[in-house]
Amino acid sequence: MAAEPTPSTTRWLRFGGATVALVLAACGGAGSSAPSPSATPGAAPTTIAVAPGPEATQPAPTLEEAIAGMSGGYRFDTTVTVGEEVTTTMTGRVIEDASAFTVAAGGAEIDYVITAAGQWVRENDEWVLLAEAAPLVSPLEPLLEPIASEVVERQGRRTVLELTYPAAALQLPGGGEVTVVAELSETRLVALQFTATVEGEALVTRTEFMPLGDADPITAPTAG
Repeated sequence: MAAEPTPSTTRWLRFGGATVALVLAACGGAGSSAPSPSATPGAAPTTIAVAPGPEATQPAPTLEEAIAGMSGGYRFDTTVTVGEEVTTTMTGRVIEDASAFTVAAGGAEIDYVITAAGQWVRENDEWVLLAEAAPLVSPLEPLLEPIASEVVERQGRRTVLELTYPAAALQLPGGGEVTVVAELSETRLVALQFTATVEGEALVTRTEFMPLGDADPITAPTAG
């Protein structure tokens, strides 16, 4: 029997679980006791130190190039920290239009699988098909259209970009704009990070990306 998704479940599924903005939007869900954050216009973008490097002789790589290089798939680890407390973690993999990931928050872990055939959540050790599936969207697609982009560091193979988006474009509440910091190694996306405000405390969301390596295809789970 198909289950009705909760609002937090729908938010987790909307982008396949990989987008750092999605984690921020849903960090109060999936069993977490953390409050839902709101993006604050002008919030400090990140705590990453920016050190000037020598002038590069080649054009800086772009986020579009990095995302295009991940089209075959990738692994990811996401951590959401409010103040000094880690409130939510998520780990998983994305292969083309399918994803499988685990969300840990509030002392609970929830597994999700998304394929073209449907979207499932594991409850009480049983896979349940969600009755109202969220639209399938490429996990990183919302990041392809920033309203501003700036290279803030180039040092050897490392490039750091600051990208600005309307909060609504990343499904974040509160209006205004948010700044996402992207770390690249040559043309490979290494990490995405940004900071928002939750009840006066800094909320830092960081997602690190790894090559897919040898991985089995992501398929629809069987019952039980």
